Amino acid sequence: MTYEPTPAQRAAQEALAEQAAEASATLLPVAQEATARLEAMAQELELLETEPLGLNSAQRQTLRKTAQRLRSWAKREGEQTPAGYLTRAQFARLAQVSANTLVKWHETGSLVPAYTHPLTRYRYYKPEQAAQAKSARKRRQRKAAK
Repeated sequence: MTYEPTPAQRAAQEALAEQAAEASATLLPVAQEATARLEAMAQELELLETEPLGLNSAQRQTLRKTAQRLRSWAKREGEQTPAGYLTRAQFARLAQVSANTLVKWHETGSLVPAYTHPLTRYRYYKPEQAAQAKSARKRRQRKAAK
């Protein structure tokens, strides 16, 4: 059995089709203008992003992905210091040196952190490394005394 619309339904469908055509004709120029403006703004933004840093599209994409990873890592709830490790500041207090000294020692290879986060490059130390840090501090004090 096939469905046949009533004459009133046909008239309503035709009226709706006419209204849709009128609305499309009215809104089409507005939509085209808005699209053109958005494209112009996107081009300006792209120029602003690339000119100061001199980045090509692949480098910009890498930069965006890196920023997304950093944001997602920073937003992760419950992210804490890995179990059994001390942060750089905590370890510096334990070893009685400054946190900046620990960075310098890491750069020179004198005292390498037990764990370095691959994304943020935060340094984490094991409490057992305090003896190494104290002996390095004593060596530095002896050199300074000479």
